[in-house]
Amino acid sequence: MMNYVRAERILMKSHPEMSEKWVKGKIAEDPSILGLGDLVLRAQERIHRRRAASIFFCRTRTTRADTKSSCQLKYNKFYIGLSNDGRADNFMLFKPKKAHLNIELKMPRSEEVDQIIEGAGIETLEEYNGRWAMYRLRLAGGDVEKKHDALLQLTKLAYAYRDS
Repeated sequence: MMNYVRAERILMKSHPEMSEKWVKGKIAEDPSILGLGDLVLRAQERIHRRRAASIFFCRTRTTRADTKSSCQLKYNKFYIGLSNDGRADNFMLFKPKKAHLNIELKMPRSEEVDQIIEGAGIETLEEYNGRWAMYRLRLAGGDVEKKHDALLQLTKLAYAYRDS
């Protein structure tokens, strides 16, 4: 007779030991836990930290220091996100293009944020996206240095919202 055990729901985002990195390690140890038949692990995901860091180090250096965060850049094909201790922490996403950089800041719409964006002359990609609760911004060459103070304010607001 089979023994039935009901699985307990675990929220990995707030769990002190279990994370995406932990799950990937368990799958690498024993791919059969996926229940997809007899699998053989060919390769694990490769994190391209050096490439992502070289693209955005100058753009994120002050943000990480000023918010007292241990966030790391996490690169994939579509965007560069942030992770904290191996867990996604995407209060801010970077989407590099050839001629510019798109940034998505996840926070509710407010007059304060609208004024910061407008006052700094930061180009927006669209009106505020209420469905996903985010601002989408476009930065051209030199904008990071020219609009540093406004970008830092926006980053701090998005970071603070993520903690609330």
